[in-house]
Amino acid sequence: LIKKFVKDKTSILLADNYFNLANALSEFELLDEALDYYDSAANLVRKIHGEYSEYMASIISNKSGIYVLMNNFEEAIDLNEQSYRIKQKTLPPNDLAFIFYYYNTAYIFLERNESEEDNLIALENLDRCMQVYRNAHSPDPYYLVYTYYAFVQAYKNLKKYDVAKTYLQKAIDLNIKMYGEDFEERGYVLQIMGDIYLGEGALEKARDELQASIHFYKTYISTEIKALADSYGLLGDLYSKQNKHKEALQSYQHAMYYFFPALDTNNFFINPRLDDFYSEKYFLELLSKKAVTLRKYYEKNTDPQALQASLDTYLLLAQYVKLSRKGFYGGSHSTLNFAERTTRFYEEGIETALMLFKLNQDKSYLWKAFTLSDNRRYGLLLEELQQVRKRTYSNVPAEITRQEQNLTSTINFIQHQLIELKAQSPEEKNVAQIHALEDKIYHLKADYATLAKAVEIQYPSYYQLKFSDENLSVENLSASLNKGDLLLEYFIGTRSLYLFIISSETLNFLEIPKEDHFSNTIQGFLESVRNRDFKTYTTAAYTLYRQFLKPALKDEKLAGKSSHHLIIIPDAGMGYTPFETLIQRPP
Repeated sequence: LIKKFVKDKTSILLADNYFNLANALSEFELLDEALDYYDSAANLVRKIHGEYSEYMASIISNKSGIYVLMNNFEEAIDLNEQSYRIKQKTLPPNDLAFIFYYYNTAYIFLERNESEEDNLIALENLDRCMQVYRNAHSPDPYYLVYTYYAFVQAYKNLKKYDVAKTYLQKAIDLNIKMYGEDFEERGYVLQIMGDIYLGEGALEKARDELQASIHFYKTYISTEIKALADSYGLLGDLYSKQNKHKEALQSYQHAMYYFFPALDTNNFFINPRLDDFYSEKYFLELLSKKAVTLRKYYEKNTDPQALQASLDTYLLLAQYVKLSRKGFYGGSHSTLNFAERTTRFYEEGIETALMLFKLNQDKSYLWKAFTLSDNRRYGLLLEELQQVRKRTYSNVPAEITRQEQNLTSTINFIQHQLIELKAQSPEEKNVAQIHALEDKIYHLKADYATLAKAVEIQYPSYYQLKFSDENLSVENLSASLNKGDLLLEYFIGTRSLYLFIISSETLNFLEIPKEDHFSNTIQGFLESVRNRDFKTYTTAAYTLYRQFLKPALKDEKLAGKSSHHLIIIPDAGMGYTPFETLIQRPP
C-alpha cells in the first residue's frame, strides 16, 4: 500500500515500512525475506541520508542479528563492526547507543559459544556495557536487566555457576523493583535457574525450578508457547540425564504440543504432521532429542514399537530438512552449520534402521537406511546449488521467485498465528478465526501447488530443484543396473563406515569399523601421488583398498566377485580418492 500511494519513491516513510516489515519477518524466522527488506530500507536511507547515519547503523545492526539466527557468525561480526564504525562517525563518544554495539557483540559470541574465548570476549563487551551505564545520567533499567541475563549465559557457558546465580539475582532484584514480585519474566528466570542447576548436576533442584517455571507460564502467561516449550524441553533433558526415558519422552512430547495442539501428549510414539511445521531451528533439535530418547527407551525396555517410532522420527526429520533446504519453512541457515547439525541425526537414523533390519530381517529397513544416506547427500548437493541458482536459473522471471517467496512466507506467518490462537484458553479461543485461518492456509497451499505445476511446464530444471520431491525406489535403482554392475554408496559416520551395495538383483549393506587416522590416510595418499612418493603411495593405496573396497568385493554373499563394473558414490573426503589407483595386494 505504501509503495502504491507514496509518490516519492525515496520517501523515508517507505524506508520505515521496509524496516518494520523486516523486523516482523525476523520474528517469524523468515530470515531471507527479512534481509531483502533490510536491504531495500538501506538503499532508500542511503539515498536520503548518505552512507553514515544512525538509521543506517540500526539497519546494519539488525542485519547482523539475522546472520546470528542463520548461524553465520563471521558475517554477523563483520556487519556489527560496520555498524560501530558508522556510530563512531555520527555520535558523541559516550552516547548510550554504543551500549547496543557492545551488547550485540556479546550476543554474537555467546550464540557462537564454540570456545572459552568466545565467552571471555562476550564478558569483556558486557563489562563495557556496564561502563557506559555507569557514565549515563539516566540509563534504562530494561536494558540493564538484559545485560545481566547475558552475564548469566556467559558464566553458565563457562561453568561458573555461582557467578551466574549472582547476576541472575541482580536481574531478579531489578525486575522486582520495576514491576513487583510477580513480574512478567518470572517464568523465564525460573527456567534459567533450572538450567543452571541442570549444569551443576543438582537435578532435583533443577526439576523444581523448571516445574515452577511451567506452572507460572500456564497460570499467568499461557500464550508464551515458546517459553513453555523451552521449559518442557529442559525438563526432558533432565530426565534423560537420570535415564528416566519415559518421563523424558513425555516432556519432549509436551514441548511439541505447544506448537502442535492436535498432538496426543499421552502417546509419545506419535509425531506431528509435516504439514504443520514452520520453524526449522527449534524442531530440528527437539525431534532429534526425541528420536535419540526413543532408541534409549527401546534399549532399556526392549519395546520394538519404540525403535520403530525412533526411525519414524528420523525419517520425519529427513523430510523436514529436505523441504527446509528448499526454503519452504523459511528455515534459512549457514550451509556449514546446517550440514554439521544434520549429519549427526542421519547417522543415528541409519543405525536405527539397521538395528530394525537385524531384529526383523525385513529388507525394507535397509532401503530406509539407504534413503537416509542418500537424502543427506542430496541435501548437501542442494545447498551448493542454492549458492549458484541465480546464475543457473537466470531465465526464471523474478515474478515467479517472488510469488514463491510470498506464498511460503505467508503460509509460515499464518501457521504461526494459528499456533498462538490454538494455545489460548477455551474462554479466550476464537474458533471462527481459527477456522478462517485454516481455510486460508488450505487455499494458499492450493495456490502453491498451482504455481509448482506452471513452473514444471515452463521451467523444468528450476522445478526439479525447488518443487520436485521425487524419491528413489529400490526397484527403479536396481532396474537401472546391468547384470554385473555393482553400485557402492558410502556414508562416513563418526564411528563406522556404512557401505550400501546394490546390484540388479538385491540390496545389501556392510558396517565397516572406521580405522584410526582415517582422514590422515586419505590426505597422505593424495600427497604421495602429487609428490610421486612410491613407497608411501603403495602403503596408503592398499590401506584404502582394504578399508573401502575389499569388504564388498571379497564377500561371496554380495556378488562382488562377479562384478566387473563398479559405480562408486563416495562420501566426504573419499570423494578426492581416485579409486582406480588403489591396489589389491600389500606392497
